[in-house]
Amino acid sequence: MTEEEWLNDIHIGDAEEVLEDMPSESVDSVVTSPPYWGLRDYGEEGQLGLEDTPEEYVERLVNIFNEVKRVLKPSGTLWLNLGDSYNDKSLAGIPWRVAFSLQRDGWFLRNDIIWMKPNPMPESVTDRCTTSHEHIFLFSKNKKYWFDQDAIREPLEKSSKKRLRYGYGGSKGQEKKKVSSINTKTIEKSKDKQLSKGRNKRDVWEITTKSFAPAHFAVFPPELPRTCVKAGCPPKVCGECGKPYERDVEHKRIRRDELPENDSRYRPNKYNGEYADINGKGDAGYSKNIHKGWEQVCGCSTDEVESGVVLDPFIGAGTTGLVAKQLNRNWIGVDIKEEYREMALERIEKGDEYMRRKEREKRKKEKMQKNHKFLDEFMSEVGGSS
Repeated sequence: MTEEEWLNDIHIGDAEEVLEDMPSESVDSVVTSPPYWGLRDYGEEGQLGLEDTPEEYVERLVNIFNEVKRVLKPSGTLWLNLGDSYNDKSLAGIPWRVAFSLQRDGWFLRNDIIWMKPNPMPESVTDRCTTSHEHIFLFSKNKKYWFDQDAIREPLEKSSKKRLRYGYGGSKGQEKKKVSSINTKTIEKSKDKQLSKGRNKRDVWEITTKSFAPAHFAVFPPELPRTCVKAGCPPKVCGECGKPYERDVEHKRIRRDELPENDSRYRPNKYNGEYADINGKGDAGYSKNIHKGWEQVCGCSTDEVESGVVLDPFIGAGTTGLVAKQLNRNWIGVDIKEEYREMALERIEKGDEYMRRKEREKRKKEKMQKNHKFLDEFMSEVGGSS
């Protein structure tokens, strides 16, 4: 199969075996959640997760992600979601066993992101706390890789914005004081960048779990892979060499009187003539970053552009593909279970709202059929007794 024939489709089979047939360095980012160890039997021979020991499970994952590393571009990232399991009353520590094993296998472990669930699955336990988090490990193939920090920035809290505009005294409880104009010149650029862009995304993500009735098994909440795809998969790559495009950002210096009047930093210019520019000195200067688009950085002569490619080797209900399509990225899915393929492709093509509406209509029809059956049986009994 050509690279194009792999795109935007779900390929059925064992993940490692399917990946062996994929072209090398053809994928920009991998976002996936493998079946957890000892948790669920999907009824498929050779499925991942039914190994006798944690060690066997980890070894299989290492082999699979060795193939993932081969198909990943040098600038690529792997976003791996894993939950833990219990083995003979003891927590198995599966996520960190896998993380350390992949690290030994040559991956660069960049982040341990905690997925905090505000609505965790209830557990009937009385001797420990309810589990309400999972791990998302960010790995890279090389030390230098593509990562779009700006795409996933978080808005600043009001208190944070206030702190950026004002300095603090050195001792606890000391009143806030205005940052001096002497210091402002050196720190305003950093402050304004944070004010205009927001803060760097933190490594605890609070994301509500979502159900997907047609699947009858656990699925990604779309917000989780959406964040990973935004940060890890470039929207544009060179059509010749496949290298990601970079953000084209213009850094502009503006004066206080050029700001909108409703901006708290705005000050009118009270000077005229040869002194007109005096209000642009010192603390009156601000930096503004303007995103102008995406820039080709590879040096290739072609201007042909393609969308980045996201791979999910355990695509299940198709959430990664759905999100990738919504974000105008190409995607590739792999799964061992044939019967999920049609449902996942329909979901990716038509969206969750269509699938929910279809499921409601299905349940309504089943309820009507049940009521009709009950009525027929009742009328039959009544007729027989008369």
